[in-house]
Amino acid sequence: MNTIENAAGVVVGRFHVAELHQGHKHLISYVSSKNRHLLVVVGTTRSLPTKRNPLPFEMRRTMIHKEFPHAVIVPLYDHPSNKEWDSALDELVEKLFPDASVTMYGSRDSFLSSYNGRHKKEEIKPIPSVSGTEYRSKTAKKIFESKAFRYGVIHAITSRPPIPYPTVDIAVVRTKTREVLLAGKKEDGGKLRFIGGFFDAALDKSFEEAARRETFEETGGLETDEYRILGSSIIDDWRYRDTDDRVITTFFRAKYIFGVPKASDDIDLLKWVSYEKVMENIAETHKPLGEMLMKTLL
Repeated sequence: MNTIENAAGVVVGRFHVAELHQGHKHLISYVSSKNRHLLVVVGTTRSLPTKRNPLPFEMRRTMIHKEFPHAVIVPLYDHPSNKEWDSALDELVEKLFPDASVTMYGSRDSFLSSYNGRHKKEEIKPIPSVSGTEYRSKTAKKIFESKAFRYGVIHAITSRPPIPYPTVDIAVVRTKTREVLLAGKKEDGGKLRFIGGFFDAALDKSFEEAARRETFEETGGLETDEYRILGSSIIDDWRYRDTDDRVITTFFRAKYIFGVPKASDDIDLLKWVSYEKVMENIAETHKPLGEMLMKTLL
């Protein structure tokens, strides 16, 4: 017969904080006091770090273990199906404590509201504390004057995988006069480039939408249409030459409809250039794009 002597209490959380807050400590301490076995299951994603999931499992395991050295701490990977996730959680618990009486613990806003597995649940009244989201938001605004903080920032940047930065570039073509609209920046030493910019995940729902937005912003509202993807290419952006990161662009051809181009945003000048003179005027970094375009103009 199962008794308190072989009971296992399970806490599930993500714990993406620099240190456990009082709410965490209250919950885990309570569960520890009511059960012989304490299992802390750490929700873990298989994706790259994000604002919501900035810390790897091992960092969070070490943090929890420091406060609760007797706890068993294991990861559980996210799953798009709640049913499959519940099943994986149950199997994990039962493998670790096959003969224990298991109880899942959480607060009002915890995983308990969506858990429909095999084990009983107990909701713990929370104490006032900052949520993990609020904690991360406040942490992001702080800069600490310590060597450990600088170590952490360096570690975070140097240990992440290389980042491909998506951009869009656009060749606006005026077919009646056989001209292409090119942009000039002081940094290009008199050479020209195609208009464009970074894909904005907060604004753009597609690369085509990004291309239309960048064209509008950089030409002072020029009216264009018939956007067609010509290809994609790595751009040798000087800002990333000494790094493992890369800029990769999706290149569009668009049709000029109406308006007088006016250099806006970070563009210093705009100039209509004849088909025949595009390649001799284009900046070195945009020559692969120029070659793509010329195949459609000949």
